[in-house]
Amino acid sequence: MTALVLAEHDNSTLNDATLSTVTAAKALDDVHILVAGHNAASVAEAAAKIDGVTKVLHADAPHYEHRTAEALSALLIGLADGYDSLLAPATTMGKNVMPRVAAALDVTQLSDIIAVENATTFKRPIYAAMPLPPWKHRIAKRSSPCAVRPLKKPGPRAARLRWKQWKPLQIPNLRNLSGRNCRNPTAPN
Repeated sequence: MTALVLAEHDNSTLNDATLSTVTAAKALDDVHILVAGHNAASVAEAAAKIDGVTKVLHADAPHYEHRTAEALSALLIGLADGYDSLLAPATTMGKNVMPRVAAALDVTQLSDIIAVENATTFKRPIYAAMPLPPWKHRIAKRSSPCAVRPLKKPGPRAARLRWKQWKPLQIPNLRNLSGRNCRNPTAPN
């Protein structure tokens, strides 16, 4: 089985949550990583150094710069037929993209998994003081999108893997991000 992991990054560095997702995906056999961004070749190179990754796809276009859910979900939907599972970190980005992908593919999304035992068995975290048993999920004919909580990270790869430039999709009527206003509060939420 081949899994495609959607990399989370800021166009210059790879987010640690992506590394945890790769660790979970290793139980599925082949792990490919999709790096969608703008001028993010350094991220693709970093992804190629992750232990367990057999292929890196790099889609570089201006409409992937802010990694909006519309752009990323369209890209993943186009790639889904070649993969048995689609995984993303259970971060804001992954939780925005994966439900769209699951709905478009007409499959169930597996949310907040913490481990993959095999192609049909996943572990979820403790809920309401009750540990959830391993969860069996019958994989449909199409890819199953998963959002993976960050836990363990893989080490670096011994040998360097070459990454492949991927042709970006042309997406009409795409929204543009006009700005981002982030603040670091000192008080807890």
